[in-house]
Amino acid sequence: MKIIATTRTKNEEENIERFCRSYIDTGLADLVLIADGGSDDDTVAIAESVPNYMLKENGRRVLEQSDHNFAFAVRVYFWGASQWFPGLSKDRDDQWTTSLWAWRSGLGFRASEVDPWRHGFIRAGIFPPEKKHRLDIMPPLALLHRPWPTEEKADAKREFYRAIGQHPKMKHPTEFGGQLEAIPEWMKD
Repeated sequence: MKIIATTRTKNEEENIERFCRSYIDTGLADLVLIADGGSDDDTVAIAESVPNYMLKENGRRVLEQSDHNFAFAVRVYFWGASQWFPGLSKDRDDQWTTSLWAWRSGLGFRASEVDPWRHGFIRAGIFPPEKKHRLDIMPPLALLHRPWPTEEKADAKREFYRAIGQHPKMKHPTEFGGQLEAIPEWMKD
């Protein structure tokens, strides 16, 4: 199974190499995927110098080959190596939920970085998009997230964000993620 570490960046030249290498050099990830939000410093150039780096261009490539302006995708959140949280990917009726993944450039639309824990967007009067402008990427294609590889890592991440004050009320994933289930076969590839 290939593991991909992802992050959003903007003007992170002081941190990006350390971030990429912390995953690649330790073997925690096979690839680091960077979604750069328009850095005007050397963030992208530094990240490109790290082996196994990839800029998040795939979402825009998908859109450029379609008639849509926005791509929405299901996000799947894993717990350890063999379980996942369906409640973070499905609604109460057990239907897949999607979230914004990518959009065409030139729309005057960008992610708001005011509070990284609230996924706000500067709308420019075009959000939410009409169905005809929206491409929904559904399973078996999905964005796979592995933010909690072990109980210890989950505790450490929660305590870190509490300590620095970025997310002082952060709960343990088992408190907000809902019921855990075994990873289905289609997620293992």
